[in-house]
Amino acid sequence: MFKFFFSLIPLIWAGVRFPDLFLPLGIYVLVISLFTFCSYGSDKFFAVMKWRRIPEDFLIVLGFFGGAPGAFAGMKLFHHKTAKPYFDRALITAVILQSAVVCAADFLG
Repeated sequence: MFKFFFSLIPLIWAGVRFPDLFLPLGIYVLVISLFTFCSYGSDKFFAVMKWRRIPEDFLIVLGFFGGAPGAFAGMKLFHHKTAKPYFDRALITAVILQSAVVCAADFLG
């Protein structure tokens, strides 16, 4: 559960530093996280049914575009992609990069 809250740091930080952007950014993160969460659940279902799967690259890219909270929640709830440590590393990298973007925007703005 720590990773889920860790993935919210860029959103909270942006909300504190840019209060006017908090609502639209929060809605975006909510929507992309729900989509990511559903994608992880669907991929797990497809794996169980032995159907065609969602590409791993696509699941990781969703995390980079703001869906890391949904990805961490989906990994935990569906027990999906937990045996692949590069998923954790990729999503943690995504959160760090998102934090760096907020830091740069704060510094430049």
